[in-house]
Amino acid sequence: MNELPVYSATKFTVRAITEGLRQEESPTSYIRTTNISPGMTATGVLDESQDYLSISPYSVAQAIAFTINEPDVAGVNEIVIRPTLQSV
Repeated sequence: MNELPVYSATKFTVRAITEGLRQEESPTSYIRTTNISPGMTATGVLDESQDYLSISPYSVAQAIAFTINEPDVAGVNEIVIRPTLQSV
């Protein structure tokens, strides 16, 4: 079975929900949303021989920390982070 259609549909749904929440943002709502899209990440779930093509979980965590640590007046809407060797 090809998981790509399910993966793509799930990713699209998360993006749509995040955008809907972003539109609800206001200075008094205390809501900030960020859609973080990591590329291939070395999680140990896939074949470890592919790790050279992957980014580390630490790199993804740094992107999340950056977003969280921005001041309340800043909104990071989206981050796409992927390994330099991964094609689009």
